[in-house]
Amino acid sequence: MPNVVVQARVSAELKQRTERIFSALGIDTATGIRIFLAQVDMHQGLPFDMTIEDPFYSPSNMRHLDKAIAEVKAGHVVEHDIVEVD
Repeated sequence: MPNVVVQARVSAELKQRTERIFSALGIDTATGIRIFLAQVDMHQGLPFDMTIEDPFYSPSNMRHLDKAIAEVKAGHVVEHDIVEVD
């Protein structure tokens, strides 16, 4: 199968940063892009998870929530009246 040209526009800064990384790996940018495309083909999707981290589920918040739930279950709660301020 003949090769085709793939073009993508990226910022000069991104290109420079990734060229340094590829160079450190002993490959050129074109080879890095070919590896990426081969991985997409092999995985039938992106070769990494695309997620937007929800801070609610961060490890520190989950520890805080676990501690608060344990406190409530142990009966260590303080009730407060709701006071409306005008």
